[in-house]
Amino acid sequence: MVVDIEMKSGSNGMRWYPKVEFETLEGQKIAFSASPVNSPKLKGRSVKVIYMPDNPSEAEIPSVDHWIGAILIFFFAAILFGASALFYLGFVKP
Repeated sequence: MVVDIEMKSGSNGMRWYPKVEFETLEGQKIAFSASPVNSPKLKGRSVKVIYMPDNPSEAEIPSVDHWIGAILIFFFAAILFGASALFYLGFVKP
């Protein structure tokens, strides 16, 4: 759960750093500062936390940034597949 939000200003403007607390499967309570977010509206909300069981203090909140690479790869693969299909079916001549 996000228990607090720390606001910091920098060269990119204002950023909010969530303070997150969670309990591991073994019952260990962990608190950490997450990567900055663009909105301060997370305070009091439950969030998904990912961590390695042998090092829960290095936990993080998954964000859209984790998906950007996969989305870009999928997008370009779809374009290449579509172009290949057009050549194969004869709609486009080389």
